[in-house]
Amino acid sequence: MSAAWKTVRVFISSTFRDMHAERDCLVRVVFPELRERCATGGSAFASSPIPPWAVAPCQFMPKRKK
Repeated sequence: MSAAWKTVRVFISSTFRDMHAERDCLVRVVFPELRERCATGGSAFASSPIPPWAVAPCQFMPKRKK
């Protein structure tokens, strides 16, 4: 009987207005390293997609009547 792999899931949320460099570092450096370390330890690594665009909070706010 083989041991079941565990999955390490990471979700990161932000406004993305001031996180461009951090997002790039996560995707290019940190996530691949975590993926490799998890695989070595018998686990899988899954990250949520980090979109390169920002969604302004006002897009979800109802319009005020004047």
